[in-house]
Amino acid sequence: MIAELHYVMINLCTNKASFFCTEFESDVPTISLSPKKEVTIGENVTIHCHHQHDKVFYLQKPGEQFMDPEGGRGKFFISNANKEHGGKYCCRSRSFERTVFISEATSVELVIIDPDLPRPNISMIPNRMAFLGSNITIQCSTKGSSKRFYLHKDGGQMEPQLMEPDGDIATFSIMNISQSHGGRYKCSYRRPSGSSISSVTSEAMDLQVEDSPETMDFVQINTIRLAVGGVILLLLTYIVTSDCLFWKKRGRKVV
Repeated sequence: MIAELHYVMINLCTNKASFFCTEFESDVPTISLSPKKEVTIGENVTIHCHHQHDKVFYLQKPGEQFMDPEGGRGKFFISNANKEHGGKYCCRSRSFERTVFISEATSVELVIIDPDLPRPNISMIPNRMAFLGSNITIQCSTKGSSKRFYLHKDGGQMEPQLMEPDGDIATFSIMNISQSHGGRYKCSYRRPSGSSISSVTSEAMDLQVEDSPETMDFVQINTIRLAVGGVILLLLTYIVTSDCLFWKKRGRKVV
Protein backbone atom coordinates (compact mmCIF):
# COMPACT_ATOMS: atom_id res chain seq x y z
CA MET A 1 0.00 0.00 0.00
CA ILE A 2 2.72 2.52 0.92
CA ALA A 3 5.71 1.62 -1.23
CA GLU A 4 8.20 3.69 0.74
CA LEU A 5 7.48 1.89 4.01
CA HIS A 6 9.08 -1.34 5.13
CA TYR A 7 6.39 -3.89 6.00
CA VAL A 8 6.91 -5.58 9.36
CA MET A 9 3.76 -7.34 10.53
CA ILE A 10 -0.02 -7.20 10.50
CA ASN A 11 -1.67 -5.83 13.62
CA LEU A 12 -4.80 -3.82 14.34
CA CYS A 13 -4.25 -0.31 15.68
CA THR A 14 -6.67 -0.89 18.50
CA ASN A 15 -5.26 -4.29 19.44
CA LYS A 16 -2.97 -3.83 22.44
CA ALA A 17 -2.61 -7.50 23.27
CA SER A 18 0.71 -7.74 21.41
CA PHE A 19 2.22 -4.75 23.21
CA PHE A 20 3.62 -4.39 26.71
CA CYS A 21 3.43 -1.33 28.88
CA THR A 22 6.35 0.64 30.20
CA GLU A 23 6.20 2.75 33.32
CA PHE A 24 7.32 5.94 31.58
CA GLU A 25 4.61 8.24 30.31
CA SER A 26 7.33 10.20 28.51
CA ASP A 27 7.75 7.20 26.21
CA VAL A 28 4.42 7.94 24.54
CA PRO A 29 5.06 9.20 20.99
CA THR A 30 3.00 11.81 19.16
CA ILE A 31 1.99 11.91 15.52
CA SER A 32 1.33 14.65 12.94
CA LEU A 33 0.76 15.15 9.22
CA SER A 34 2.42 17.63 6.88
CA PRO A 35 1.80 19.73 4.98
CA LYS A 36 -1.86 19.21 5.99
CA LYS A 37 -4.39 16.67 7.25
CA GLU A 38 -6.47 16.73 4.07
CA VAL A 39 -4.83 16.03 0.70
CA THR A 40 -6.26 15.69 -2.78
CA ILE A 41 -5.79 12.47 -4.73
CA GLY A 42 -2.33 12.55 -6.34
CA GLU A 43 -0.70 14.83 -3.72
CA ASN A 44 2.11 13.88 -1.32
CA VAL A 45 1.99 13.79 2.46
CA THR A 46 4.44 12.97 5.25
CA ILE A 47 3.46 11.30 8.52
CA HIS A 48 5.74 12.30 11.41
CA CYS A 49 6.22 10.32 14.61
CA HIS A 50 7.72 12.48 17.37
CA HIS A 51 9.55 11.70 20.60
CA GLN A 52 11.96 13.59 22.83
CA HIS A 53 14.44 10.69 22.70
CA ASP A 54 15.74 8.54 19.87
CA LYS A 55 13.34 5.71 19.18
CA VAL A 56 12.48 3.02 16.68
CA PHE A 57 9.07 4.03 15.32
CA TYR A 58 6.25 1.90 13.97
CA LEU A 59 3.39 3.37 11.99
CA GLN A 60 0.11 1.48 12.20
CA LYS A 61 -3.13 1.56 10.29
CA PRO A 62 -5.91 -0.96 10.99
CA GLY A 63 -4.67 -4.18 9.42
CA GLU A 64 -1.11 -3.00 8.69
CA GLN A 65 2.10 -1.95 10.41
CA PHE A 66 5.23 -0.33 8.98
CA MET A 67 8.69 0.22 10.42
CA ASP A 68 10.50 3.55 10.19
CA PRO A 69 12.60 3.33 7.01
CA GLU A 70 14.98 6.07 8.17
CA GLY A 71 16.09 4.39 11.37
CA GLY A 72 14.65 6.55 14.12
CA ARG A 73 13.75 9.76 12.31
CA GLY A 74 10.08 8.91 12.40
CA LYS A 75 9.18 10.04 8.88
CA PHE A 76 6.83 8.03 6.69
CA PHE A 77 6.27 9.31 3.16
CA ILE A 78 3.18 8.81 1.01
CA SER A 79 3.56 9.89 -2.60
CA ASN A 80 0.72 10.14 -5.10
CA ALA A 81 -1.96 9.58 -2.45
CA ASN A 82 -5.04 7.59 -3.37
CA LYS A 83 -8.27 6.58 -1.62
CA GLU A 84 -6.64 3.58 0.09
CA HIS A 85 -4.29 5.88 2.00
CA GLY A 86 -7.15 7.56 3.86
CA GLY A 87 -7.86 6.55 7.44
CA LYS A 88 -6.54 6.73 10.99
CA TYR A 89 -2.87 6.13 11.71
CA CYS A 90 -1.23 5.27 15.02
CA CYS A 91 2.37 5.81 16.04
CA ARG A 92 4.18 3.44 18.43
CA SER A 93 7.80 3.30 19.46
CA ARG A 94 10.47 1.44 21.40
CA SER A 95 13.94 2.44 22.50
CA PHE A 96 17.04 1.17 20.74
CA GLU A 97 18.20 -0.54 23.93
CA ARG A 98 14.94 -2.28 24.80
CA THR A 99 12.81 -4.83 23.04
CA VAL A 100 9.67 -3.67 24.84
CA PHE A 101 6.97 -1.93 22.82
CA ILE A 102 4.99 1.02 24.10
CA SER A 103 1.37 0.16 24.71
CA GLU A 104 0.17 3.76 24.47
CA ALA A 105 -0.51 5.31 21.07
CA THR A 106 -1.82 8.50 19.57
CA SER A 107 -3.66 8.69 16.30
CA VAL A 108 -4.35 11.11 13.46
CA GLU A 109 -6.72 10.88 10.52
CA LEU A 110 -5.57 11.39 6.94
CA VAL A 111 -8.47 12.61 4.79
CA ILE A 112 -8.32 12.09 1.02
CA ILE A 113 -10.19 14.65 -1.10
CA ASP A 114 -11.86 13.18 -4.17
CA PRO A 115 -12.43 15.93 -6.78
CA ASP A 116 -14.85 13.68 -8.67
CA LEU A 117 -17.48 13.92 -5.92
CA PRO A 118 -20.17 16.58 -6.50
CA ARG A 119 -19.39 19.91 -4.85
CA PRO A 120 -21.71 20.84 -1.96
CA ASN A 121 -23.60 24.13 -1.59
CA ILE A 122 -23.53 26.51 1.39
CA SER A 123 -25.95 29.21 2.53
CA MET A 124 -26.52 31.47 5.55
CA ILE A 125 -29.90 32.27 7.10
CA PRO A 126 -31.11 34.98 7.39
CA ASN A 127 -28.09 36.50 5.52
CA ARG A 128 -24.32 36.96 5.56
CA MET A 129 -24.40 39.88 7.99
CA ALA A 130 -25.23 39.34 11.66
CA PHE A 131 -25.42 41.62 14.67
CA LEU A 132 -23.61 40.92 17.92
CA GLY A 133 -25.69 38.68 20.16
CA SER A 134 -27.95 37.46 17.35
CA ASN A 135 -28.25 33.94 15.92
CA ILE A 136 -27.49 32.60 12.46
CA THR A 137 -27.90 29.27 10.68
CA ILE A 138 -25.45 27.83 8.15
CA GLN A 139 -26.79 25.17 5.82
CA CYS A 140 -24.87 22.76 3.60
CA SER A 141 -26.50 20.56 1.00
CA THR A 142 -25.90 18.22 -1.91
CA LYS A 143 -27.95 15.71 -3.85
CA GLY A 144 -28.54 12.40 -2.13
CA SER A 145 -28.63 11.51 1.55
CA SER A 146 -26.51 9.38 3.89
CA LYS A 147 -23.63 11.83 4.16
CA ARG A 148 -21.70 13.42 6.97
CA PHE A 149 -21.22 17.16 6.50
CA TYR A 150 -18.35 19.18 7.95
CA LEU A 151 -18.16 22.94 8.45
CA HIS A 152 -14.76 24.56 7.90
CA LYS A 153 -13.53 28.03 8.82
CA ASP A 154 -10.54 29.56 7.07
CA GLY A 155 -7.44 30.50 9.02
CA GLY A 156 -7.30 27.35 11.15
CA GLN A 157 -9.45 29.01 13.80
CA MET A 158 -11.41 25.84 14.45
CA GLU A 159 -11.37 22.16 13.66
CA PRO A 160 -13.94 21.01 11.07
CA GLN A 161 -17.31 20.75 12.81
CA LEU A 162 -19.54 17.76 12.16
CA MET A 163 -22.97 18.87 10.91
CA GLU A 164 -25.91 16.56 11.47
CA PRO A 165 -27.90 16.16 8.21
CA ASP A 166 -31.64 16.22 7.81
CA GLY A 167 -32.07 14.42 4.50
CA ASP A 168 -29.73 16.09 2.02
CA ILE A 169 -29.36 19.30 4.10
CA ALA A 170 -27.16 19.77 7.16
CA THR A 171 -27.72 22.64 9.60
CA PHE A 172 -25.20 24.33 11.88
CA SER A 173 -26.48 27.00 14.28
CA ILE A 174 -24.37 29.76 15.81
CA MET A 175 -26.01 31.27 18.89
CA ASN A 176 -25.20 34.59 20.56
CA ILE A 177 -22.77 35.70 17.86
CA SER A 178 -19.52 37.42 18.84
CA GLN A 179 -16.74 39.01 16.80
CA SER A 180 -14.81 35.73 16.86
CA HIS A 181 -17.53 34.11 14.74
CA GLY A 182 -16.83 36.41 11.82
CA GLY A 183 -14.85 34.93 8.94
CA ARG A 184 -14.99 32.74 5.88
CA TYR A 185 -16.87 29.44 6.02
CA LYS A 186 -16.97 26.40 3.71
CA CYS A 187 -18.43 22.92 3.98
CA SER A 188 -17.64 19.43 2.72
CA TYR A 189 -19.13 15.97 3.12
CA ARG A 190 -18.04 12.37 3.47
CA ARG A 191 -19.72 9.05 2.96
CA PRO A 192 -21.04 7.35 6.13
CA SER A 193 -19.45 4.43 8.03
CA GLY A 194 -16.25 6.20 9.02
CA SER A 195 -15.07 7.00 5.52
CA SER A 196 -12.00 9.22 5.21
CA ILE A 197 -12.85 10.15 1.60
CA SER A 198 -14.09 13.73 1.37
CA SER A 199 -15.59 15.96 -1.29
CA VAL A 200 -13.99 19.25 -2.22
CA THR A 201 -15.21 22.17 -0.12
CA SER A 202 -18.08 24.38 -1.19
CA GLU A 203 -17.63 27.94 -2.33
CA ALA A 204 -16.71 30.23 0.55
CA MET A 205 -19.19 32.48 2.33
CA ASP A 206 -18.11 35.41 4.51
CA LEU A 207 -19.94 36.07 7.76
CA GLN A 208 -19.76 39.74 8.74
CA VAL A 209 -20.42 40.63 12.36
CA GLU A 210 -21.63 44.18 13.13
CA ASP A 211 -22.49 46.08 16.31
CA SER A 212 -26.19 45.94 17.00
CA PRO A 213 -28.18 49.22 16.86
CA GLU A 214 -28.90 48.95 20.59
CA THR A 215 -25.20 48.82 21.41
CA MET A 216 -23.95 51.56 19.10
CA ASP A 217 -20.56 52.94 20.06
CA PHE A 218 -20.90 55.72 22.66
CA VAL A 219 -18.19 57.70 20.86
CA GLN A 220 -20.37 57.81 17.76
CA ILE A 221 -23.41 58.89 19.82
CA ASN A 222 -21.45 61.68 21.54
CA THR A 223 -20.03 62.83 18.21
CA ILE A 224 -23.55 63.14 16.82
CA ARG A 225 -24.69 65.04 19.90
CA LEU A 226 -21.79 67.49 19.64
CA ALA A 227 -22.45 68.04 15.96
CA VAL A 228 -26.15 68.76 16.57
CA GLY A 229 -25.27 71.06 19.49
CA GLY A 230 -22.82 72.97 17.31
CA VAL A 231 -25.42 73.49 14.58
CA ILE A 232 -27.97 74.76 17.13
CA LEU A 233 -25.40 77.18 18.58
CA LEU A 234 -24.60 78.56 15.13
CA LEU A 235 -28.31 79.05 14.41
CA LEU A 236 -28.86 80.90 17.70
CA THR A 237 -25.86 83.15 17.02
CA TYR A 238 -27.17 83.92 13.56
CA ILE A 239 -30.66 84.76 14.90
CA VAL A 240 -29.35 87.07 17.65
CA THR A 241 -27.01 88.88 15.24
CA SER A 242 -29.73 89.34 12.65
CA ASP A 243 -32.10 90.71 15.30
CA CYS A 244 -29.54 93.25 16.49
CA LEU A 245 -28.89 94.51 12.99
CA PHE A 246 -32.60 94.77 12.33
CA TRP A 247 -33.25 97.02 15.35
CA LYS A 248 -30.15 99.14 14.72
CA LYS A 249 -31.45 99.99 11.28
CA ARG A 250 -34.71 101.16 12.86
CA GLY A 251 -32.82 103.39 15.27
CA ARG A 252 -33.90 101.60 18.36
CA LYS A 253 -31.67 100.49 21.21
CA VAL A 254 -31.57 96.83 21.84
CA VAL A 255 -32.15 96.10 25.53
